[in-house]
Amino acid sequence: ILQLLATLLVAWLTRSYWALLVGIAVLRSSRVVMSYVIHPYRPRFSLVGWQDLISFSFWLWLTGLAGMVWAQTDSFVVGPLFGSAALGIYVLAGPVAGLPFSELLDPLNSVLFASFAYAQRGRTSIAVNPLVIAIALTIVMAPMALVISAEAGSMVSLLLGNQWLAAAPLVAVAAWRVVMHPFQVVSRSVLIARGRVQQNFWISLA
Repeated sequence: ILQLLATLLVAWLTRSYWALLVGIAVLRSSRVVMSYVIHPYRPRFSLVGWQDLISFSFWLWLTGLAGMVWAQTDSFVVGPLFGSAALGIYVLAGPVAGLPFSELLDPLNSVLFASFAYAQRGRTSIAVNPLVIAIALTIVMAPMALVISAEAGSMVSLLLGNQWLAAAPLVAVAAWRVVMHPFQVVSRSVLIARGRVQQNFWISLA
């Protein structure tokens, strides 16, 4: 809410893209402040465990790097082979087809990670079964994928306009990718919450 208000206010006052940067800055800073208000833990400067921290961060960085390369590889292939127009259609089809992931599963991932980490530290007696969670999320995502695939033309027309209707067949096919995303997201959250970041990297790389 703070990000939205700040972005709209600066955009109204300046009519500049700087409004987006101000909104991002407000979001990041407000999250830091709220984390101190909500949770009693107070970090302090210490070099205890620095080797574990560096190792953990290094493998997370490698995983992020592998993910970035994977996310951009198809664009480097599609562009030279089929031209910039086809690449534009391809790039636009992805976000439309992945709406259930970006608007539901991705935000939920933060909650899942916190829950798995909480359970890992023995703070709760509730049994957290990642496989059951992944299956339940798949049951929720499958109908969404079906609707997007079946109504790809209408969705593209509504969200992007009729000039992008050529993306509809790609959206219809790509929509089914989200069905398997819960297993990927849940397994990644479990591995990181358990400190198995090296294994998570090799799985992501594969």
